[in-house]
Amino acid sequence: MWIDCGRHLHPERVFQVFSHSRVDGDNMMLSVPRDFEEQTRMIQALPLRLSDDTGLIVFENFNMLHRVGGSLEVERDRRMFKDLNFQLAYLKEVVARRRVPLILTAQVHEALHRIGKSKETTVPAASRISMYWADVVLKTKNWSVPSLKVISVERGRRSRVLDIAFRVTESGVSGIGN
Repeated sequence: MWIDCGRHLHPERVFQVFSHSRVDGDNMMLSVPRDFEEQTRMIQALPLRLSDDTGLIVFENFNMLHRVGGSLEVERDRRMFKDLNFQLAYLKEVVARRRVPLILTAQVHEALHRIGKSKETTVPAASRISMYWADVVLKTKNWSVPSLKVISVERGRRSRVLDIAFRVTESGVSGIGN
């Protein structure tokens, strides 16, 4: 099941990747919420839409509709923050009960964080809520070699597990040396 909150899914690319794997694209369910309220309704209806053989749920650009619908003022957006928190809590409960893996991708923005010296870093929009509910955080960044990227796998708030270099290919992604 793929929920494309940012309307950035390119079906041609998905089917290109499927053609290099054993995934049957006919079994993929795609939903595209129009606004943040519809996203909430989709999440609430999720248990009814999942089949017994659902193997993965992906929410692409999960926090985009929250960001687009908000005013960037915490007091004015209090209800949206509560709803976003509800969405993540509910999703976590559904996937735990159904034992289905869940992947959320999030839009990020530059933020100034003070840890010793000041430094710029990227964080997800509504980062405190997103990071609170995450079991594992994957952060991608460009590497010094133009065709490669690095993904950092983190568990918990500050423990870095590992960095993995990869390349985007016709068949999806490939680790270095593959």
